[in-house]
Amino acid sequence: DRDVEGIEPLKLASMFPLHFQKVFAIGHPLGVSQIYAPNSRITEILYQDESFRYQLDLFSCNSGSPIISGNRVVGVHVRGTGLNLSQKPEGCYEWYRSGKDDYEEANWVYDLSVYLND
Repeated sequence: DRDVEGIEPLKLASMFPLHFQKVFAIGHPLGVSQIYAPNSRITEILYQDESFRYQLDLFSCNSGSPIISGNRVVGVHVRGTGLNLSQKPEGCYEWYRSGKDDYEEANWVYDLSVYLND
């Protein structure tokens, strides 16, 4: 509804993601104002699915969040494993962190314009 001034948008990656590449995410799950999930690396690349896996403290409702490496978007969060929250008998909710065997997965994105001739 208005132009954003003084902020440059993130650029898309110019190549496929690399194994062990550092990644982080920023998102707004369940109406939370903002989460920042730092300090992970790409742990697996699934070439046939054009996706990759990593371990960040994200929720399933973080789908659509950008996965960022440096100052470039390398993927879009689409799924993960592990329990996000449970409801205790008293009615309170308990939030969980990802376990060591849990992972998140993103579909990779990259800027195709670098491969196209005008």
